[in-house]
Amino acid sequence: MPPRLLLDVHFSRAVADALRSRGLDVVAAQDDAWLRSRSDEHLLAAAAEQRRAVVTYNIDDFVTLARAWAMGERGHFGIVLVHPGTIAQADIGGQVRALEHLLAALPTEDALWSVTVFLGKPDL
Repeated sequence: MPPRLLLDVHFSRAVADALRSRGLDVVAAQDDAWLRSRSDEHLLAAAAEQRRAVVTYNIDDFVTLARAWAMGERGHFGIVLVHPGTIAQADIGGQVRALEHLLAALPTEDALWSVTVFLGKPDL
């Protein structure tokens, strides 16, 4: 089973819906009032509790969090950073294809254990 994802508030519900329709386990913060209102720290903690990798455009804050968690020897199930110059925030199809491609390359739920990666465009 590939990693499970939690899409932060920068992602449309349509991205989560499309990935779920492909059989992937994805939660969108946009679908949950509690998640929508959480700080980045709380979002990462909630994702870790649910064994999910966070997917975000909020690069600066999540790089800082990843560093702090590593220094505190605190693990998480992954942080997937998306740069708007690579995949525009409005490019739902591009987001879906890139995340699907990433997950296809990761065979286990914990494949991103305490790893922070940038999401790239898949070669099509």
